[in-house]
Amino acid sequence: ALQMRLIDEATTLSNYLSGDELTLADRLLIPHLLFFAITPEGAEMLNRSPGAAEWLSRLCNRASYLNSAMRRVYDAMSAIKLDSRPALASSF
Repeated sequence: ALQMRLIDEATTLSNYLSGDELTLADRLLIPHLLFFAITPEGAEMLNRSPGAAEWLSRLCNRASYLNSAMRRVYDAMSAIKLDSRPALASSF
């Protein structure tokens, strides 16, 4: 929750995580936030973080993302129904 709040605050103050220019920080965070948002908990947290949601939407509309392998993987992963995903082992 703290991390999402910090991301939301940073992206509310500027277009990107550390200012008005796309940086390595943005590029490193996007896959984590994309896949986190597939989970019910992640989607809920993103819905409560409008700055982060807008930031993610903006990055996902960039040509570099639209033409990327990451987009194809994300599309495939997000199409899997939650109840058909394998459950994690209860202990490792």
